[in-house]
Amino acid sequence: MGLRLHTVPAKRGAHWIKQAFVTWWRRPLGFIGLFMFLLFGAMLLMTIPVVGGLLGLGLLPLLTLGFMIATRSALQGGPVHAMQAFEGLRGIDPRRRNAQLLLCALYALASIGVIEFAEWIDEGLFMQLQRAMATTGSTPDIFTIPVNLAGTCAMSVPAGCSPRRTVYRSAAGRLAGHLH
Repeated sequence: MGLRLHTVPAKRGAHWIKQAFVTWWRRPLGFIGLFMFLLFGAMLLMTIPVVGGLLGLGLLPLLTLGFMIATRSALQGGPVHAMQAFEGLRGIDPRRRNAQLLLCALYALASIGVIEFAEWIDEGLFMQLQRAMATTGSTPDIFTIPVNLAGTCAMSVPAGCSPRRTVYRSAAGRLAGHLH
């Protein structure tokens, strides 16, 4: 079964959102339970040093498939339960299971690549902010922490803004919308 893409008008999005809420209302407790199960599982994975976060990232495609399976079950009048999160790996041939696991691994690696690229772009300032906020007894003034405006500067290159320039902005400057 291959993936088939269909071009549809943008106004169809509102209809899809309506359908999603109708489906959710068929089994609200089941979907809430499935979400809480996945959230609790992710929190448990995060307690495993080094590989826990990587496993959490890698399982996202599989868990998304679990939500799709649960949605199909709800649409057919069936139950929605936590074990549907892993039904994508049960009862299929080994080639498909290996392909799904490969997708999970590639997703985790791509996510780490994006995170590292973002950290390279902002020169580690976001990590500094996180460390400062995690320090007990320390509440940093987020309006005086250096902010790298790489994205903003890239959009305003004609104004002569350097994409790798780090600037300081005051709270008043943020509120007034001025960049200094």
